[in-house]
Amino acid sequence: MRKLDKQQILSTEYKKWEDDLENNNKNHPKYSSSNGKFYLDIVMNLFYIQKGLCAYTEQELCDEKFYKKENWVNGKYKIPDDYEKVEFYGQLEHFDESLKSKNGEKGKKDWLWSNFFMAQSDTNTKIKGRKSVDKDSDGNYVLKPDELNYNKFDLLEYDYRRNIYRANRNQNRELKTKIERMINEVLGLNYGILPRKRGKKIIQHLKSIKFKEYTWQTIPFGEFPTAIEMYRNNLNDM
Repeated sequence: MRKLDKQQILSTEYKKWEDDLENNNKNHPKYSSSNGKFYLDIVMNLFYIQKGLCAYTEQELCDEKFYKKENWVNGKYKIPDDYEKVEFYGQLEHFDESLKSKNGEKGKKDWLWSNFFMAQSDTNTKIKGRKSVDKDSDGNYVLKPDELNYNKFDLLEYDYRRNIYRANRNQNRELKTKIERMINEVLGLNYGILPRKRGKKIIQHLKSIKFKEYTWQTIPFGEFPTAIEMYRNNLNDM
C-alpha cells in the first residue's frame, strides 16, 4: 500500500466547498453517492492520485483515460465528450467510519477530503464495512496511506512465498497486532491479492524477473506496485 499525496487537488470547486464547511464549522450534508453534487469530482481526483488503483489492495479500478488531468475544466471534472459515461470499479470509501453520519446525526464530516479513498468494492463491503480503524500510541491512524508519517517499509512486509502482506517484524508487539488487524480485518490488503488469478500473476511475473525473462522496466502490468517493490528490495538484499 503506497503513500498517497492528497495535496494533488484538481477538483478545486469541491475543495473550496469543503474548506468552507470545515473553516466555518458548518454541518456537512449527509453523504450520498447518488445526489452529492461533487461526488464524481471527488472520485476522479482520488483516481488521479491513486493512479487508478485501489488505495488498499492496489487492484486496478479505473482506466487512465477517465482520470487524466485534461478532464478537469475550471476546477470541475468534465466527462470527456467521446465517452457516453465514466466507467470505474470500486467505491468511494470513508476511512474512519466514525466521522460519517448515521441515522440523521449532526456534526459529522461526511464530505471530509482527508477521510476519502477509492477502494475495491468487495474489499470495502465484505471486509471493511463500518469497522473501526486503529490508532498508534501517538494518536495517529495505523495504515492510513495519506498520513504524513506513513512509511510502508516501516509498517509492512510482503511475503512473496505466501503472496501476503504482514506486519513488519521489527515493530513492537502492540503496534504489530494493530497492523495485522488493519491488514486482514479492516483494509483487506491480502483479500485483493490472494484469491484472484491476477494475484497469482504477481508470483509468475516476479519469478520471471528473477530468471531474467522480464526486466523491472518491462513488467507487463501496473497493479500491486508495493508487492513488486518489496519483492525487488528483497532480491537486492539477497
